[in-house]
Amino acid sequence: METTTTPTSTPRGDLLPAPSSSATPPRRKSCTACHAAKRRCDQRLPTCSRCINRTLTCQYINGLGQRNADCLPQPVILDNALEALDEVDSISAQPHSAPPGGEEYRHALDLEPTQGVGLEKDLVSSLTGLEDMLSPQHMDLETPSASSTLPTGVLVSHSISPYDKALAQFALRLEYAAALLKTAPSTMVLENQTPWSHSQLYRDYMPRSMADAQAACALYIAKNETNHVVIFCFVEIRVKELLAAPDPITPLEILARCQALLLYQIIRLYDGDIRQRAQAETVLPVFEMYSHSLVQLLDHPASTRTLPSWESWIFTESTRRTFLFSFFFLALYYMLRGDAGCGHHAAAAAQPWTFSAHLWHSPSAFDFGVAWRTRKSWEVRNLDFKAVLTEAEPNDVDAFGKLCMVLALGLDEVKEWFHRRRSTL
Repeated sequence: METTTTPTSTPRGDLLPAPSSSATPPRRKSCTACHAAKRRCDQRLPTCSRCINRTLTCQYINGLGQRNADCLPQPVILDNALEALDEVDSISAQPHSAPPGGEEYRHALDLEPTQGVGLEKDLVSSLTGLEDMLSPQHMDLETPSASSTLPTGVLVSHSISPYDKALAQFALRLEYAAALLKTAPSTMVLENQTPWSHSQLYRDYMPRSMADAQAACALYIAKNETNHVVIFCFVEIRVKELLAAPDPITPLEILARCQALLLYQIIRLYDGDIRQRAQAETVLPVFEMYSHSLVQLLDHPASTRTLPSWESWIFTESTRRTFLFSFFFLALYYMLRGDAGCGHHAAAAAQPWTFSAHLWHSPSAFDFGVAWRTRKSWEVRNLDFKAVLTEAEPNDVDAFGKLCMVLALGLDEVKEWFHRRRSTL
C-alpha cells in the first residue's frame, strides 16, 4: 500500500516557521467618532462596529483606517478584548435598579438592540450576504421553492413582503444550524468530537487550551440554577487565560486554540445569559483573528487519490472544517446582530473539504485505508453539491455534510433527497 505525504504540509506537531522580525505596527487609537463620544472603540478596520451600527464616518487620526484588516496587530486585538472583558466585569459588579437586559444595562455596555428586526431592507440584505457565502449560485430569496414549508406564524398571501419571503426560506435552515451548535459542548465531552473536530484529533496529545475547553464543556452540560454562577465563572477565567496565553507554536496548538475559543463562544453567545453574551461579543474580533490564523495551516496542494497517512488526514480535514465552520459561525452571528461582520467568507467557502462519512468516522488507520480504496469521496468547494446530489448515498453523509447541505440547499430539499433514497435526515 503506497503512502505519500504532502510536500508542503506541516505535520501537526512540528514547529511553524519563525515569525517575521518586522517591526510591530504602532498601537492604534480609537476612531474620531468614538473618541468624541467617549465610548469604547473596537478599532475594527476599515470601520469600527459602533460606526457601522450608527452609520457614522469612521476615521483614525493615524491613518490606519485605510489598511486591510488582516494587518491589524494581534497584540492590539488581544489587549482590546481583555480590556473589554474587564469593563463588562466592572459594569456587572455595579448595582442596577433595572434587571439585566434592561435599557440601562444595554446602554452601559454600548450594546445595540438587534438591528434588522422590522426593517425589511436590512434583513433581506443580511440574509443575501450570508446566502452569497453559503451558495455560489446566489439563491433567489424572492421565490421560495414549492417544497419549502413556511414556519409557524408566517402568513401566506399573494402580497407577501421580501422580508417574509426571506424569513420563510431561511428560518428552518438557521433553526437546524442552531440546534447543531447547541449540541457541540456535549458531543465534545461525550464523544470527544464535533462535526468540525475529529474524535481522534487529540488522541496522542491534547494542548492545554483544548483540555481547559473540554473541562468547561463538561461543567456546562451539568449546569443548573444552583451552580450556573460558578460554572460561568470558570468559563470566564478559562477564556481570559486563553487570551493572555503566549502564542501557540505547533500547528496542533494553533488549531486547538481556535477550536477552544469556538466552544467558549458557542456556550456564551447561545446560552441566553445577557452577561455571557456581552462578554462573548467583546471576544469576536479575537475569534476572527484565531480563525484566520488557520490559513497558514492550509497552504498545501489539492488532495489527490494517493492514500495519505490517517493522522495527517485527520489534522488536515479537521483544520479545513474548523476554518469553514468558524466563518459560518461568525457570519451567522453577525447577520443576526445586523452588521457587516468579517470579510473572509468567500475565502472560507472556497476552502475544499472532504465529503465522506466513511473516511470521517473510520476508527483506525486500517479502516481508513479500506474506506479510501473502496468508498467514493467528494471534495467540496464553495458548497457546490452537484456531484454529491447525483452520486452520493445517505450513508456517505456525516453531521458536517448534513449541516452544509441544509444551509446551502434548504431543509426540506435535503429531507426530500434523503427520502428519495429511503432514508431520513
